[in-house]
Amino acid sequence: MSETDAESTLSLRKKLTEFLQKRGYKVESPAMLKGQSGTEHTFDMAAEVNGKRTLIDIVTAAEFVTELEVIAFFAKSLDVEHTDSILVAVPKATEHAKALALTYNIDLIEEKGTSQVMDSMATLSSKKPTPKAFAPVKLALAPQTGSEASAKMGNLETKIEHPADRKQGEERREMASQEGCE
Repeated sequence: MSETDAESTLSLRKKLTEFLQKRGYKVESPAMLKGQSGTEHTFDMAAEVNGKRTLIDIVTAAEFVTELEVIAFFAKSLDVEHTDSILVAVPKATEHAKALALTYNIDLIEEKGTSQVMDSMATLSSKKPTPKAFAPVKLALAPQTGSEASAKMGNLETKIEHPADRKQGEERREMASQEGCE
């Protein structure tokens, strides 16, 4: 990120903070939030109102914000409890990034100027009167010994059948049934 991009991001972050605070949000910027994994994640902003948290990151690029930035934002968002997530792409995002953001339920704002971002934020907030709560996925992994893991993998291997093996098995059964008929 160039010095100009950093200044632009700081300016945009400040204006977004003021915008959200005027609408009753408590804003932390930058926000350091501990995830369910124990990892501390940094977001450009975390805005909270009525117990609902919105995570916001601002990403600038020379031409396009790519799917890599969307994936990175999604990964850290997944670990932190929140209601909404917004990725601001300056100046714009690739088609793949847009599709991925839609798949990951990330609101993507792509704009060239601060006033356009503010307009998009206003539109977003008016479209989302009652956001649904998001809770990170909990993984329950029990510690296992090497032999326990091998035994479980052995059971899995017996259930996996390669298509070529399946075809050979069908051919053998067909030949056996033909031999039995003669």
